[in-house]
Amino acid sequence: TQRQALLDTPFAVRSTRLRARGSRGEQQEKRRTGRLERADDSWRVHYQLVESGREAFDAPTLFLTADLVVLAAGTLGSTEILLRSKAAGLSASDRTGFRFTGNGDALGFSYNTDETINGVGYGDRDPAGREPVGPCITGLIDLRNQPNLDDGMVIEDGSIPGAMGGTLPLGLGTAAGVVGQDPLGGGAPPPDTVEAGRAIESLVHGPYRGAIRNSQTYLVMTHDDGAGQMTLEDDRVRINWPGVGEQPIFATANDRLRAATRPLGGVYVQNPLWNRLTDHQLTTVHPLGGCVMADDAQEGVVNHKGQVFSDTTGSAVYEDLYVADGAIIPRSLGVNPLLTISALAERCCALIAKVAAGRFPIRRPRRPVRLRRRRPDRASDSPKPCGVTGRARSSTTTRRPPSGANGTVRRSSSH
Repeated sequence: TQRQALLDTPFAVRSTRLRARGSRGEQQEKRRTGRLERADDSWRVHYQLVESGREAFDAPTLFLTADLVVLAAGTLGSTEILLRSKAAGLSASDRTGFRFTGNGDALGFSYNTDETINGVGYGDRDPAGREPVGPCITGLIDLRNQPNLDDGMVIEDGSIPGAMGGTLPLGLGTAAGVVGQDPLGGGAPPPDTVEAGRAIESLVHGPYRGAIRNSQTYLVMTHDDGAGQMTLEDDRVRINWPGVGEQPIFATANDRLRAATRPLGGVYVQNPLWNRLTDHQLTTVHPLGGCVMADDAQEGVVNHKGQVFSDTTGSAVYEDLYVADGAIIPRSLGVNPLLTISALAERCCALIAKVAAGRFPIRRPRRPVRLRRRRPDRASDSPKPCGVTGRARSSTTTRRPPSGANGTVRRSSSH
């Protein structure tokens, strides 16, 4: 039997069908993917069951075998798996873990402006009677058209999850008093009567009133130097990147956000973590790199198809081991990376399908299955689902026929 494995997260969840007293249930099995091992012409995917009790006595890993493996565990997950595999003896590029980038992400706020923003979500609260909160990122200030590519950036509007709303009146208000800046220059000016009233209103009535109701969150994507390195420490991935927050581009980003605050009024508040006491720590939601695409193993970890280089030098690859996520992107993009990651992953899938067509033949259905509609149960007002005639097995799935198909559908393989 041909086998394929898609590792789409370092914590994969496997659903298994169980039979108990004639009923059918479903059990969730959580697996933490540990490492890959080459075994003759196939792969062993080592994993550990999570929350099963095995971890309490340092049990050995379990494994499954696969002829084709696609790592798609995200930048951190895929790199961690390859680093752990390399440490256990898998031959791969020494560049594994290098060229990590946070995509130039930066964060800032316009606090207590003169405009109504409504930028905090309601979470599980009833939205009835409340002013609507727009989705995150509905507008963009495009500053990418610069003589030097790395000086470009985009500024997007953000919204804050409702679960964090309760911390904002005190947290963001305090930060405004400590690190807030006048959009016209200098430190935060003393609040006037109206601004002070809005701040008190938020403290008393929560984030949907007063100063927080009038505060705007900014999300910036620009270009850092991409010099971060991921390593394994205590069997967990760690990021080493000294001085990343002190790169001049982030000071430029804060200047741009201060200018964006000016027409709104209020106080500009930079990311509270971005200061000298914290070595100018940054926050990113777009980690990229670690298994970057390159021409050979001296420069990167995978080739243009996403195939992993099989040595520390040269361009030889494992024909049946791929990385297909943000880990293969070799630099910051300066904009949301979703479409770029998706395009590269889709191209990888197309190339896999083309190359592996002979190795993994598609089993076509032997005969069609006809559907007939059951009569509704008279004891119930709701109709029952369509029945399947013939000897379709319990694991067989069917689809409703398209218009003009004469009620005929094809049965998928139960394997």
